[in-house]
Amino acid sequence: SLSTAAGVAAAAFAAIEVGKQVVELAQYSAQVQRAETAFATFSQQAGLATNTLDMLRSASRGTISDFDLMQSSSRAMALGVADSSQELTQLLEVAIARGKALGVSANQAFSDLVTGIGRMSPLILDNLGIITGGEKLFDAYAASIGKATSALTDQERKQALVNKVIAESTALVAANSAAGDDNASKIERAEASWQNIKATIGEIILPNVVPFLDGLATGLDRLNNS
Repeated sequence: SLSTAAGVAAAAFAAIEVGKQVVELAQYSAQVQRAETAFATFSQQAGLATNTLDMLRSASRGTISDFDLMQSSSRAMALGVADSSQELTQLLEVAIARGKALGVSANQAFSDLVTGIGRMSPLILDNLGIITGGEKLFDAYAASIGKATSALTDQERKQALVNKVIAESTALVAANSAAGDDNASKIERAEASWQNIKATIGEIILPNVVPFLDGLATGLDRLNNS
């Protein structure tokens, strides 16, 4: 009897664990779908090329998952950091090169670069070895477009930062491209591939899991309100 009970308990725990994994896959896939919707919306508003995600995948060499690429790119467009597919791709290449030089993952470097420019934060950009130069940068940019520094909009100040970051990182990006992948990059690629596979599997099971979870939430709400 004890042996049978132990077997039943083990099977139950195994089923519970499988159930948890299925739900987690569905949750991740749902998050990816939300990121896809946001990315498509921002891309359309910004007039980006339809193959922008493919451009970003190529620029990242597969070291960043589609989910993370879309999240950081959407934030870049929302913060007014990039307004073209080319500019977004260049910033990604800069982030990866600088991150690699400073021991920061490709995903974290891209996220930090977008946030640093978007918030015009010298402290965040400093983590990637980027020295903004303070007001001198904006003075020079204002003069180049025939405006007073005080008249620059936030968008123009961000553009000044973008121009500086890309221009001063050209040699570093070229060197990174020539150097090829290191072991950390290969591990990042494996992790990104796994995240993409999880999203694909989750998308398959999502139609069956969502109705169950929705029904469960409804039942729990009724129980809570009774």
